[in-house]
Amino acid sequence: MKKLLTVLFTLFIVTAIYSQRKADFGIIGGATSYLGDINQEQVLYNPGYMAGPIFRYNFNKRLSVRVKSVYSKVSGSDNDFEHVIIGRPSNTFNVTFLNTGAQAEYNFLPYLTGDIAFKWTPYVYGGLGYSIVLSSSSTAGIPANNHFLIPFGAGLKVNLGKRLSGGVELTFNKTFSDKVDGVIPPIGESFLFKNDWYNYVGLFITYKFFKFAADCPVYD
Repeated sequence: MKKLLTVLFTLFIVTAIYSQRKADFGIIGGATSYLGDINQEQVLYNPGYMAGPIFRYNFNKRLSVRVKSVYSKVSGSDNDFEHVIIGRPSNTFNVTFLNTGAQAEYNFLPYLTGDIAFKWTPYVYGGLGYSIVLSSSSTAGIPANNHFLIPFGAGLKVNLGKRLSGGVELTFNKTFSDKVDGVIPPIGESFLFKNDWYNYVGLFITYKFFKFAADCPVYD
């Protein structure tokens, strides 16, 4: 796991340095929430926390790709809910992750960090990621496992200065695991019924170190 973390971190740094003239760098932090076998309804159940670096490469005023790596924590307990599944023991769990992924990002309005002509824009994004479990505890005795995930969501960016940008975003993470909450439903861990999700609400701030090269007008 340490080797994989080193490779991911090195890739993040090398890509950022190579692409810096059309890129911005920053940090993101906020709250996490979990949906799955234990919590099936509450979108903002038992908030945890998340934080990490974000790197964005801007092809033009509309289209970007980004790499985000965040440390996050989710937790939950059957004791918080009235519903009981017959044959399943009660469970309380705590999990911390390192999630790294790449996403494509589309701006609804023309936008570049530091360009005062384009002050703000809503955007959507989606991609693929991988989650490494750093710690996991479950009273049911089923630990969380490393897994792929599909992150997607929407947000709002605002120019705060010549090189500074900030904003807020909501991320949904559809996991390819049914062990995040330490519970496997009676029907088993089939692909169709994997239903563990964790979501982020985060604030971010990014900084543009270099001027952007000439913009491609295709999406203007």
